[in-house]
Amino acid sequence: MSHEIENDDQMVSTKGIVPWHKLGIVVPDEYLTATRAMELALPWTAEFQPIMFNGQEVPATIGKMVVRSDTQRVLGIVKNRYNIIQPQDSFNFLDGLIESHELKIETAGSLRHGSRIFIVAELPGDLKIAGDEYKQYIFLGNSYDGSTNLYCMTTAVRVVCANTWAAAIASADSIVKVRHSFNYEEKMKVARKVLLKSTEYFGAFAKMGEALAATPFSSEQFDWLMKHLWPDADSKRGMTVALNNRDAFRVVANANDLDNLRGTAWGVLQAAIDYSDHSRTIKDMSGTMGEDGYAAQERQLLRSLEDNSLKLAAAAFIQDATGVPILV
Repeated sequence: MSHEIENDDQMVSTKGIVPWHKLGIVVPDEYLTATRAMELALPWTAEFQPIMFNGQEVPATIGKMVVRSDTQRVLGIVKNRYNIIQPQDSFNFLDGLIESHELKIETAGSLRHGSRIFIVAELPGDLKIAGDEYKQYIFLGNSYDGSTNLYCMTTAVRVVCANTWAAAIASADSIVKVRHSFNYEEKMKVARKVLLKSTEYFGAFAKMGEALAATPFSSEQFDWLMKHLWPDADSKRGMTVALNNRDAFRVVANANDLDNLRGTAWGVLQAAIDYSDHSRTIKDMSGTMGEDGYAAQERQLLRSLEDNSLKLAAAAFIQDATGVPILV
């Protein structure tokens, strides 16, 4: 299935719409705790089992398997020092902020059969940049295959077109440590650190947007940007691909939802984000276009967090061209 969502993955949503391929449930509680969200979305545990090869147990010094309790699917092979934190405990340090209405859980669930788990929370209030509204999200993820530690991302979503701009925030080290603790005060200290870092980031993000919106970006600069993103190729086929991408990007940049940002560096950056989030996604989502718009937006939120390469390349060029620092 698309975007690493498998038939044994499940999501929970508080938006009133069954999420992603209908592999989920709707919870009406707007202030659902992170603990309860993970219990509902992922009613299983992760367990250690010895590594087996040709019916024989591999020496424990090699490592061990992490297995999903309900399906017995192997989620990953990890080193012996790896410690399992169960899904319902992975993000419970956020619960105090949710109970005080400083965060709202929007989506929680798993990917890759459960080897990756995540939760998305929305901060109250919207940002305003150059007349556009942006919603503010925190995305937290973890893995059972040893590929990632707990990480936290901020995500700004332009409401008019669901464009997403993500950036890593805070050090995950303190979060990883506090997950083992049942001390409420320690958990709240880390949660407030995440919230503070997020608030600081969104404030800086808004200032950056206003600065770029006030910075002209000429048609010549735009052409050079397209050549930077899709350079001239030596082969005829490669050149055709480059030209087709440039033409598609120009169409996105001339879309009606960017009329208020036309000719500005912020408008060009939004076009790059729009192209990365949506134009390329059409080819990657065959069989899913009949889904409701919110389900598509949810899926796109995760996709954008994992694939920022085009956005970052465009941001680096725009920063060099304008001298305005761009947060990444």
